[in-house]
Amino acid sequence: MFEKPPESNITTQNIEKTSEQMLEEIQKAKPQVEWVTYVPDKQYGTTISLPFGCHISGSLNYLNNERTQAQMYIDMLKVNEQIQRGGIGTRLLQSLAVEGKKYGATELYGHVTSESVLKTRAKVFGKENLRFFNHYTKKPVGINYEEALKNSSDGRVDFDVEVDLTAIDTSNWEGPEEHEK
Repeated sequence: MFEKPPESNITTQNIEKTSEQMLEEIQKAKPQVEWVTYVPDKQYGTTISLPFGCHISGSLNYLNNERTQAQMYIDMLKVNEQIQRGGIGTRLLQSLAVEGKKYGATELYGHVTSESVLKTRAKVFGKENLRFFNHYTKKPVGINYEEALKNSSDGRVDFDVEVDLTAIDTSNWEGPEEHEK
């Protein structure tokens, strides 16, 4: 018979705290950023974290050798289930946009598979600033935000969604600070 793995301290810690306590702690926390190099001078990975397993991960891709053109791809956005709908996803997405712009990203894009994520993108960047692409062919699909929601099935969508960061004023958004090691 196999032994049961030890329980995670994070899960136990979260259960002991109420959602309100967790949100209060997150409100006080500053987003922390960590960077890794995938391909020197070409591609870098980043994770911006808040307490209780909340984080956003992305890849910064330079499109030319002069590093004057860059795109930020959103790999993953995760908010603890106990505290979803508390503005954490919005805060993380804003922090990623600030960090991407700091390093020259002019576009932010990613694969969107749920209505809630699509609605968060619209809330953060403005629905008029979202551009929709077929995830598999990468070709524009020629629809707007409302039409994308109409294409939803059981709360699921399937688009690559892109935002022109040069059109977004991020000057009042919170940027992350370097992760303390």
